[in-house]
Amino acid sequence: MNVQLPAAASLERTDQVSRKIEAILSKAEGVQYYNTIGGFSLLNQVSASYNGFFFVALKPWAERNVDAQEVLVNLNGALAKQVPEAIAFAFMPPAIPGLGNSGGFSFWLQDRSGGSVDLLDQNLQKFLAAARKRPELAG
Repeated sequence: MNVQLPAAASLERTDQVSRKIEAILSKAEGVQYYNTIGGFSLLNQVSASYNGFFFVALKPWAERNVDAQEVLVNLNGALAKQVPEAIAFAFMPPAIPGLGNSGGFSFWLQDRSGGSVDLLDQNLQKFLAAARKRPELAG
């Protein structure tokens, strides 16, 4: 879950909103555990007093009557109604770590042959040209 208050909101104010959200999570069907991090946004990697995020763990399948999507919809509805002082929303983690719907993906290109920087750049340009032709990577 991500939480963002208006710019320049204090960490104390963010903490108050986070506690309000924790109360929602403690009663949410299907939620087992949650962890709150104040002062940082996982989505944009920014440290600021007006940001926060939560890691939310669901109960095992056998112990809940709702699927993950239903938990998400229910939480987002509750957040919209009960936390008007912040932009707070839950979202699904990527199925493959590092490959998500909003952030794209990242990788490291290494030259292990000991070649020059120019050779590495030439190979990078070839790789990017080939990647741009792939419909899966368009946009």
